[in-house]
Amino acid sequence: MDYDKIRGAAMAYYANLSDEEQLHAWKFFKSLDTDGNGTVSRKEYLSFLEKEGYADTQTAFRMLDRNGDSGLDFEECTSLFYIIRVHQGAVSCKNGSTQEKY
Repeated sequence: MDYDKIRGAAMAYYANLSDEEQLHAWKFFKSLDTDGNGTVSRKEYLSFLEKEGYADTQTAFRMLDRNGDSGLDFEECTSLFYIIRVHQGAVSCKNGSTQEKY
């Protein structure tokens, strides 16, 4: 996956969402940030994947974490939101299927 292209597409996608859908993206971020500190840790990210039945890839978190601070901010989570919403085929579930929840 080319994460730079995905990130660019994700930001364009977000910019063109309705206010209601942008709020949905914010709620998605807040649901991942379980400790409320404004970033999604690797532990929170993995917990989300486990809960939702998505398979982890070894490099996905590192690729999403563009600034390398070991946490995903809202903009970085927007890429994950975009991947889940638009590129279902790029997100695999543990059972081999894909999901659409977000």
